[in-house]
Amino acid sequence: MADVPSRWDPDWIQKRMDLESHRLSRSSAEKDGIPYPTPIHYRLLAWGLKTMGLYERGYRNFLEIEVYHIAHRTIYWPMQMSGLRILHITDLHIDLDPALLEILCRRLEGLTCDMVVFTGDFCEGTRHAYKEVINAMKVLFHHLPEHKYGKFGVLGNHDGLELGIALEQIGLTILANEAVEIETPRGSFSLAGVDDAFFFKLDDLERAASQCAPGLPKVLLSHSPEVANEADALGFSNLFSGHTHGGQICLPGGYSPVSMKNIPPRIFKGMWRTGNLSGYTSRGTGACHLPLRYNCPPEITIHTLNNSGQA
Repeated sequence: MADVPSRWDPDWIQKRMDLESHRLSRSSAEKDGIPYPTPIHYRLLAWGLKTMGLYERGYRNFLEIEVYHIAHRTIYWPMQMSGLRILHITDLHIDLDPALLEILCRRLEGLTCDMVVFTGDFCEGTRHAYKEVINAMKVLFHHLPEHKYGKFGVLGNHDGLELGIALEQIGLTILANEAVEIETPRGSFSLAGVDDAFFFKLDDLERAASQCAPGLPKVLLSHSPEVANEADALGFSNLFSGHTHGGQICLPGGYSPVSMKNIPPRIFKGMWRTGNLSGYTSRGTGACHLPLRYNCPPEITIHTLNNSGQA
């Protein structure tokens, strides 16, 4: 495949290609025990919400993106590097509704950060030419706050290999079971990223961890938070993820009637801790299948990393 980043593992590329051709069909996915919702279900849901007069409220909620500031404290993060800010955007599904991009660009105005990370599901459809998504991402990149340490991302269960290559070509480093060293004036750390653990199941934390520089703190990007226990065992200080959308359509109080295999409720959304690992599961910035949200506002997040000894 042309233009594939040379640092990507050829074995992973081949497996990704094979799975994309096999699993992106309903019959094959169902045989593998993977849920594969049908469009008719969402059309019926939309019809029901419109009948009850609730659809417009859900659509307004979808466009009301909130900015969250989250402070993390962990023993692994050096005191001298405390205060590093990471802007986290995830689950854009940017081609679902064109109105989202303009709203998101406005919400980014005035924000400050040191680097930007995306944790997957850039697009809505798994079969996609990606032109619309790439054009939208170019606009979004133009509106990102200044980020002196770069922008990085991982692929989600809606994202194909072709999209990953195209994102690389427009300046986003896609971490595919690999790690890079981030150098700052106050010290360095390793940033690792793994492929989708939910649908494609091609995450390889051990390989990503092996590329982290010895003795440096390690931060992990994963589309799904289900890798939390392994990430803690491998000594990562922080894990940023998404995938769940926080439920997207929730009952009053934010209770989600939806559950996901391998993602227990305690790591389903928001901030959580597993051992020495400080994690965060974003509710996501966009929406999946329908541009609706109830009792579960969309978000972009600014994480500030601190040493646990800092007051």
